[in-house]
Amino acid sequence: MSQSAQDSRPKVFISYSWTSPDHQQWVLDLAKRLTEANIHVLLDIWDLQPGADSIHFMERMVNDQDVRKVLILADKKYVDRANGREGGVGTETQIISPELYSQTDVGKFALVVCERDDEGKPYLPTYYKSRIYIDLSEESRYADEFEKLLRWIYDKPAEVRPAFGATPSFLQENSATDLGTAIYARRAIEAMRSGKPQALGSFTEYLDTLARHFERLRITRETGKEFDDQVVESFEAFKPFRDEFLEVLNVVVKHSRDPEVGNVLHHFFENIYTYNERSPGYTGSYQTTDFDNFRLVCRELFLLTNGLALKLQRFDVVQALVDQAYHLKVIAGRGTMYSFGVMAREMESMDHRKRRLSSRRANLVADMLLERADGSLVTRDDVLQADFVLYLRSLLTDGYRWHPATHVFAGGIHRPFEVFARSSSRAFFARFAPVLGVEDVDKFKDFVTQMRQYGEGFNSEDPKLLTGFDELCTRP
Repeated sequence: MSQSAQDSRPKVFISYSWTSPDHQQWVLDLAKRLTEANIHVLLDIWDLQPGADSIHFMERMVNDQDVRKVLILADKKYVDRANGREGGVGTETQIISPELYSQTDVGKFALVVCERDDEGKPYLPTYYKSRIYIDLSEESRYADEFEKLLRWIYDKPAEVRPAFGATPSFLQENSATDLGTAIYARRAIEAMRSGKPQALGSFTEYLDTLARHFERLRITRETGKEFDDQVVESFEAFKPFRDEFLEVLNVVVKHSRDPEVGNVLHHFFENIYTYNERSPGYTGSYQTTDFDNFRLVCRELFLLTNGLALKLQRFDVVQALVDQAYHLKVIAGRGTMYSFGVMAREMESMDHRKRRLSSRRANLVADMLLERADGSLVTRDDVLQADFVLYLRSLLTDGYRWHPATHVFAGGIHRPFEVFARSSSRAFFARFAPVLGVEDVDKFKDFVTQMRQYGEGFNSEDPKLLTGFDELCTRP
């Protein structure tokens, strides 16, 4: 082996007590294992020649810059001698402890527990009690702790600081909006990924916090400023939180099969819908457009949730959102239970904006929803698919009509949506059919046959094409 390779080996000095022949053998075995790991172990029985000055040897080992690490092997006798400053151990203690307390190179020293007392507590010298140690006293943990020791010697920790990410966009843009959900989002993600028992509770806590802080999105009309501009600005300011919501939802849907996930999301949408209208107890003046930014956000989150669930084939989540009625007390003079279609409220401010700007765009809401789908966990196709599926479901079950915004882009699709393409399999359609609210493919095909078109005018598309009509259930 070359000299440079030998020089690169870490040098480690072992400080221990000659307690008994058995302990000396234990120390020797440890030194051999370290040597097998390409570590240059400095040990008195190997490196202290007869007649040499043991005190000078110990002092040189501790202070030598070439000795990268010093291991202190602590059993009962070592601790007694260290605390009482007795014998060679006492001398080493007088050399080592000032080095530890000086903080000049605390990473050079580590204590290895070799023995525990009758109560199971490790033997630790007084000067070391507040520091982290490596425990080789138990056979069941020896392998893991020995790996930890090697990582310490080689300065290769198991966990390292991750690379720094980008500053959150809502901070970079100097947005005044902060919904205070970041901590809850990370907690929910970590709990779900690690399978912790409280994972669903953490997800619920995140959603409850998000819903409760929706009030911070409320717009105060500014004199001399078009209100539709304020709605658009509010929607844009919400994007970081929309992305955060998707990140959390993606982890939850992938990692949790708890049937309550859908119910938790259902309750969340009940909560945020309250911002879509004037609260029952409010007696002040208001305009119907005052709530348009909330309606836009509510529609988007509902679309994204169903879009992601359809994409990941979590049909149980979609069913929970479309099968159960929503308890909504804010719609004055009407009942309190509504189907999911109520989540797609129209926005007068966007109609006004289109007229004000003389826009020739077919639907400004569709433009905004699809523009920020690019590069997202839920893609443009996922949003178009979810809008179409929710529309079909509302028609098939004769509920509160879901008014799709993205239908104006149907004319550019020219192919079946993914869930319908996959429904060429009878097994897949059997899983998907409850989302549509149908019992069998024949009833669904009868319904599609009666549909004239999806979309309007030049932008419309044949529903048979979008549903892969001719291929439905043609294979196992």
